Amino acid sequence: GISNVGADELKVGGDGYFGVIVAAVSPVSSSFQQILCGYYQRKNNMSSQEFLSAVSFPQGLSCLFLGPMIDYWLTGQHVLYYNYTSASVFFIFLSCFNAI
Repeated sequence: GISNVGADELKVGGDGYFGVIVAAVSPVSSSFQQILCGYYQRKNNMSSQEFLSAVSFPQGLSCLFLGPMIDYWLTGQHVLYYNYTSASVFFIFLSCFNAI
């Protein structure tokens, strides 16, 4: 996922500086997320399945409510008005399939 985000974000923005910043920050923030998750698992003596079960509902709610707002802030367009192509739909389904 990080490489896809990095490659796609290089195209965002007029001059590309924003995309370069996002592409540089993505692997670092993902690494810190993994370290933090491991810390909380050890602190609470939880297996990875238990931890996933505990955080999946709040994480899903935050994605559901914050995602469209952040997307609108970044693109100036609501997610429902995105021009979906067959390639974009394919990669959405591929992403969901990989998440399962």
